[in-house]
Amino acid sequence: MTAIYPNPSDREITIYLSKPVDYDAPIQMYSGLGKVVNAAVLRSGENSITMDTRDLADGIYILQFNLKDTSNILRKVVVSHK
Repeated sequence: MTAIYPNPSDREITIYLSKPVDYDAPIQMYSGLGKVVNAAVLRSGENSITMDTRDLADGIYILQFNLKDTSNILRKVVVSHK
């Protein structure tokens, strides 16, 4: 199970997994045009990571990451600066 909050986001998002990963898991954030606008690595032994969204324009983005026991995970993130 994954959770992403807050969504919509103003400054940052936190990605939370129900259990720690046992490998380094890359995470990419894509714009609506398919360009990578942010990337991070969830380190082995961790189950959450925070990504900065302050420099992103308002809009809808897609988070992509892979977990060994599941297929490719895609989640929608809305960035809305107040």
